[in-house]
Amino acid sequence: MNFEEYRARVKGTLLYLQEDEIIYPVLGLADGAGLVTGKIKHWLQGEELDRVEIARGLGDVLWNVAALASDLGISLDDIAEKNLQEVESDSEPF
Repeated sequence: MNFEEYRARVKGTLLYLQEDEIIYPVLGLADGAGLVTGKIKHWLQGEELDRVEIARGLGDVLWNVAALASDLGISLDDIAEKNLQEVESDSEPF
């Protein structure tokens, strides 16, 4: 499956109202990222790394990115390509 196929399938699962476009997936991004962040924080505090829940949070982030891109009419393939071009052009490490 490529990014555009994924985005199209996500679009078929959108259950929020049109008036909630953009805001719903933005809030979902924060929620999914928070889940991942929390699991990493607990790992730093000595708990076992919960890869299953981290993968679930990453999936939530991915779904919400695709939903937001769909709401905005932006191609995920374009986002991915432009992002890699930016990252590859940065020759200095962080």
